[in-house]
Amino acid sequence: MEFLPAFLTSTFVVILIVIAPGPDTALVVKNSITRSRKDGFATTLGIVLGNTIYVSLGLVGLGALFIGSPTLFTFIRYTGAAYMAYLGVELLLSKKKDLLDNGASAGGGIAESFKEGLFTNLSNPKFLLFFLAFFVQFITPGMPLYLQALYGYQISVIALIWFALLTVLFTTPSVKSRITPLLHYVEKGTGLILIIFAVLALSGA
Repeated sequence: MEFLPAFLTSTFVVILIVIAPGPDTALVVKNSITRSRKDGFATTLGIVLGNTIYVSLGLVGLGALFIGSPTLFTFIRYTGAAYMAYLGVELLLSKKKDLLDNGASAGGGIAESFKEGLFTNLSNPKFLLFFLAFFVQFITPGMPLYLQALYGYQISVIALIWFALLTVLFTTPSVKSRITPLLHYVEKGTGLILIIFAVLALSGA
């Protein structure tokens, strides 16, 4: 069966893409160890929803519309970069006592964590470019819609599993106790990563 080898190949590539460190990973780790396990899961769900939105746009063909409209794509790119830069600066300016005194309650709660995950993911419209470029490598003319969806939404499923595992890992007491003295630097590191990605987005790299 030709489908299975192709699908397993695409799954392997998607796994590599999902586990590669980036702003989504940094945010999940940061919210898990500086807030709570629920915040880590909420951040994960926000990221997965962002992935699902982009995949859905690609499946219905709206992705081609965004890519074919330089003005619209540029607006989305700059808006997303500005949001990532805002989050990054906010984290870089955070004070050490805020984390130590506030502990797991640092931040705006589960709703805030979900929003951060969603908008950080949506802040990177290049995911849509990647998805479309990746998608056409495995989709053949006349392929049933359910198979197209299987190829597309596997990204969301794998992201859900991976970031949920990261959340559990970094909220395990034995792991968290070792990381606690470094929480302030986790905040700073996450902020720096977000700012770097914002700059790359603005430069078109």
